[in-house]
Amino acid sequence: MHKIKLSGFQLQVLISLCMYIGQSLVGFTISWSGPMIPKLQDLDQSPLSQNLTDAQASLTASLLYVGSIPGSYLVGWLSNFKGRKPCLLLGGFVSMTGYILLLTTHNVPMLFIGRLLTGLSVGCIFLVVIVYLGEIASTNRRGTLLAIAGIFTTLGSMSLFSAATFLSYRESTSVGLAFSIIFILGLLMIPESPMFHVLKGDDNAVKKTLQDLDRLDDLEKFIVAKEDYRTISNIKDWRDLFTLRNNRKALFRLTTINIFQQFSGVMAVVFFSLEYLN
Repeated sequence: MHKIKLSGFQLQVLISLCMYIGQSLVGFTISWSGPMIPKLQDLDQSPLSQNLTDAQASLTASLLYVGSIPGSYLVGWLSNFKGRKPCLLLGGFVSMTGYILLLTTHNVPMLFIGRLLTGLSVGCIFLVVIVYLGEIASTNRRGTLLAIAGIFTTLGSMSLFSAATFLSYRESTSVGLAFSIIFILGLLMIPESPMFHVLKGDDNAVKKTLQDLDRLDDLEKFIVAKEDYRTISNIKDWRDLFTLRNNRKALFRLTTINIFQQFSGVMAVVFFSLEYLN
């Protein structure tokens, strides 16, 4: 049998597709409470032995945030020590565990723990997917590949609402479990980020990964990044964020947009979408 040799562009596309499955999982998980809470409050559809109260429903939705905040901080630190790929696998396995709990739940505590774990996975996956895509993509393709990631987040959310229209609580939640498993299987076949090899000083692995990605022309940039990593401290990074004019402008714009987005109540609409329709 002849081993299929992929071009650098083809490999980048396949890796991106794996990341997009992760983004679809993120969109599915964020929106999960929207169509699922009405099912949990209907004893004919709910796996619970009692009706979910309004307070419990609110907590079920908002526990996503409780889990996602520490998740992003955890992988932000861990990805520089263990690698981007292990952090993505961690997010995938945590998501799978969370959906198994949501799928098999018979009581409210199991429901809360499952939602908390899926929130933790969102924090892990969302952050590392963006970092990883930015590091494996060629400069001329990076913007496109990163922009498409946002589209797949929306598609993941749409797949949930489409499935929940026709499927039961358990069947709809099984789709999230399927996303998690497919994402994990895809991760087993992708390489580690070349930037992580740079951080670890493994020059041979850097060259091998860049060669597979057809990015050997960028080798010099990674060497410079390696030198910067040695000389720049975290304190200097934070200082540059506020002292450099371009950084301040970018920080102000990003913070302003996010403040307006959150104060618009968009997440409340997503979390309780079918409640509003009812």
